[in-house]
Amino acid sequence: RNPADFEFEKAIAHTNRKLTQIETVFLLTAAKTSFISSSIIRDVIRNNGDYTKFVPKSVRVKK
Repeated sequence: RNPADFEFEKAIAHTNRKLTQIETVFLLTAAKTSFISSSIIRDVIRNNGDYTKFVPKSVRVKK
């Protein structure tokens, strides 16, 4: 994802820690898949595109 996403998540993590003592863990993706987002995948699906090359079999829509 992009730096703006990280900054947004970091702000949420700091807020969680301050309000509820929740520890937030960031899991970074591999560089080769960092451009993929759920919004992009939903858009591909909405437009009848082949999304299967972007997601694992376990999360594919069953037909």
